[in-house]
Amino acid sequence: MVTPPPPAPSTLVARAKTFLGTKWAALRSSWHGIPIETLSPETGQAVLWGVGVLALCAYTMGLPFIRSGDTADMAIVGLSAGLFTLLLNGVYVLKGPIRHYLAVGSICFLLLAGGLVLSNARPMIDTAAANDDRCRALQKDMLSSHPRKANGPDLFQALGCSPSGADRRIFVPPTDREIAAGHSLPHGGYTEGPDRSPGSD
Repeated sequence: MVTPPPPAPSTLVARAKTFLGTKWAALRSSWHGIPIETLSPETGQAVLWGVGVLALCAYTMGLPFIRSGDTADMAIVGLSAGLFTLLLNGVYVLKGPIRHYLAVGSICFLLLAGGLVLSNARPMIDTAAANDDRCRALQKDMLSSHPRKANGPDLFQALGCSPSGADRRIFVPPTDREIAAGHSLPHGGYTEGPDRSPGSD
């Protein structure tokens, strides 16, 4: 059985060009089948307002996690979101076939931003949870009767902590009179009067 000789390189290149050209033409036809040309700037303005409100809500709710994410990745997410908005605006404002290319570009930037957010989600959640634990420990120490950290308030502010918990008690050191009595006394054993306040000597 005689094996036919392999096709010449020029034949393979021609076949590849024909195949790619056919696929590209089909893709362009499918793009033009999307009713992008019927979109108006007024509709685009409404869509952009909705995207802006949604982005603001997502940023506000996710700010504790965003601060815990990778700085470079979060910067790329912000840049991608801005380019997505810019290209999406072009889809509604510009005319002609360029709208289809802008639509594809906006989807690509949206997928890039979403992928980076998902890849950083687990580390951001873990870091935010660890920071919450540190904040609770600092808060408990600051409200205790004998704080161990003299710079607790500074650390609490530097870590971006916020007061948490439903316990309204503030633990204060016992007064000398309470120490002598061996138990707690009303207002530390001090009396109230016209010129005295609870806890004053």
